[in-house]
Amino acid sequence: MIIQINSVMTKRVLALLSVFGVVLASCGKQEPSQNYRSISFDNHSFKVGKNNNAPTANGDSTYTEFGATFAVNYYYSYLSGVMLSDGAVKPDLEGEFVGYPDDVKGVINTAITGDKDYDATLLNGAAGTSAYSVWFYDPMMHEGQHPALVFEKGVSHKIQSLYVNNTARNWQRMHIGFYSKPGFVEGDFFEVSFIGYDIDGKKTGEQIIALGDYRGGKTFVMDRWTEVDLSLLGDIHELRVDAAASENFVKNHCFGSADNFSFAVCVDEIKFQAE
Repeated sequence: MIIQINSVMTKRVLALLSVFGVVLASCGKQEPSQNYRSISFDNHSFKVGKNNNAPTANGDSTYTEFGATFAVNYYYSYLSGVMLSDGAVKPDLEGEFVGYPDDVKGVINTAITGDKDYDATLLNGAAGTSAYSVWFYDPMMHEGQHPALVFEKGVSHKIQSLYVNNTARNWQRMHIGFYSKPGFVEGDFFEVSFIGYDIDGKKTGEQIIALGDYRGGKTFVMDRWTEVDLSLLGDIHELRVDAAASENFVKNHCFGSADNFSFAVCVDEIKFQAE
């Protein structure tokens, strides 16, 4: 009888040790958990009657969240940098011209309730929040004032991803055109490049995303928030945006030359490793 009990107990102990060993092995294979932060641009309160934080006079305006600083510079009628906004526009597919002021608003082209004016007040940001950022560049500004995210001095992080969308003005000019200026035809494109730089100012990598593409039979114009993977840029101190476009789009709808022209893109939910 004693032998039988010891036999049963031995089997149970061995079974427990086996399970414990499997648990230890599985734990040893797990990756360490990552501590991620997301910049959502919702910590800023706009002044009464305003839907953005653009400077009201010549000078700079900055916004900082989680140690990342976004600066925008206003020089007479020229604007370059990163501005915050909480406005949106839902243009009609044909015949409506949203105009220049709506360069500071994101496009919402997906019906939510069917009421155009009401829908434009909903889900402005990528995560259903109200605020987001608009990254501007104007060639009339001083050289080197491309829109950028800059972490604190001596600090680098790995940006995992972010979301992009067209401004209402971009969407209209690609999809419809603007008065006598035509919209996209076969061969046209407009794309932005997210470029990473390390602490020493060296380029770490680049990720290109098309905001509009009529090449090779495509008829794509971005009209909703779209996630972009930036993990391949590695650890960066600065994230900068540049753009490229077809000659037709630059000539009809931008200021400047083919290699140095004005552009804008909406950016939200910048997710990065906080270590």
